[in-house]
Amino acid sequence: MHPSTHQHSAMKSAAKKDLLRTQPPVSLAAYPVRRRRIYFCVEDPSNIFSAIKCALQHLMLSPNDQITLVSVVETQAQREVVISTTWSLMNVIEQQTTANTSTSNLLLHILLGPTGSFAKLACELVSKNGGDLLILGLSGNSVMTNNSSSYCIKNSKCQVVIKRLTMAEPIDE
Repeated sequence: MHPSTHQHSAMKSAAKKDLLRTQPPVSLAAYPVRRRRIYFCVEDPSNIFSAIKCALQHLMLSPNDQITLVSVVETQAQREVVISTTWSLMNVIEQQTTANTSTSNLLLHILLGPTGSFAKLACELVSKNGGDLLILGLSGNSVMTNNSSSYCIKNSKCQVVIKRLTMAEPIDE
């Protein structure tokens, strides 16, 4: 390399460093916090309790975040049972976990559908409502686990995370 070329490159590099040094730091406060729509879908309604705890402890990063818990059951009677048993627990957990927020950002959808329709219905709901993230809460005990995760990964219009659920810890009321 010719000495003058090397000298010219060094001057350009130094000028670039000086330019970067003189720029004021970027404040994140200048950017509005966007509400994230997170859908936590569980194949087996008995896993909703684990999903609620996981969602509130690890996913709700901002008071603007909205988390929707989704499960699929076959009959209206099953749907009513799941809603009634889940709703009161959701309220207790949400009060303990999000005492600082003034609005409820935790929603529940119990969809009706035949066995095996979980993945398709979950993806359709997330797509229809403009979800930003789809989390599949799978226990690993279901025959549909591999089919559900594969379907959602291939067909979801947003990012997909698969979370292995374990038994929920007891809730102190």
